[in-house]
Amino acid sequence: MKVAASILFVLLVGIVEGQESIAELKVKVMNFEKSVRPGETVVFESEDKSVKTSGISNSEGKCVVKLPGGHTYDIYVQKLGIQIKNNQIKIPKLQEGAQYADAELSIFFEMPRQLTLDNLQFDTGKSTIQSSSYNQLNQLADYLKNNPKKQLMIHGFTDNVGDDKSNLTLSQHRANAVKKYLENKNISSNRMIAQGYGENNPIADNSTEAGRKQNRRTEIVFN
Repeated sequence: MKVAASILFVLLVGIVEGQESIAELKVKVMNFEKSVRPGETVVFESEDKSVKTSGISNSEGKCVVKLPGGHTYDIYVQKLGIQIKNNQIKIPKLQEGAQYADAELSIFFEMPRQLTLDNLQFDTGKSTIQSSSYNQLNQLADYLKNNPKKQLMIHGFTDNVGDDKSNLTLSQHRANAVKKYLENKNISSNRMIAQGYGENNPIADNSTEAGRKQNRRTEIVFN
């Protein structure tokens, strides 16, 4: 996953009565070749979860966000309904007689090659996609339309409840269902491969419900 951020942050000292401790941050989103990335949603969330704000980059890859001082913020890029961690930034609290100035942040972002579609849900024991999943799949379809050279592998996984053969079949049907949904959104079937792996390759402990929930997943891999 290629993510990084660099920041130029300067405190300007001066007499400012009643100055609120809020920094105006000028953000620019680029890829690692330094080409701008318009339409990217950048999210800033304080470590204590008390502050959360976001901005969307314009045609020049730029946006402006206002962040209260005295917090360390996690930076995310929102993509396909998933918050992809980028970096952190600390906004110092203003000292008496000081104000913020010249705050600029450059974020370098490339789409990860592999993602788990955390918002993709199926009916229990079936390959029927729940309507709550449509938004994320629609975003995926839009991404593929905007990147016509990208090809996609769709990997389905289950937990270990039930017999191996049934789980393998279910995972294949679920991967096929995602492929079919994207085909219905005018994504060529030639760009996609669907593969089910059943209960193989668990990422969590199948002895707990929380672990089984993580193992019931659909992963996508871009080529």
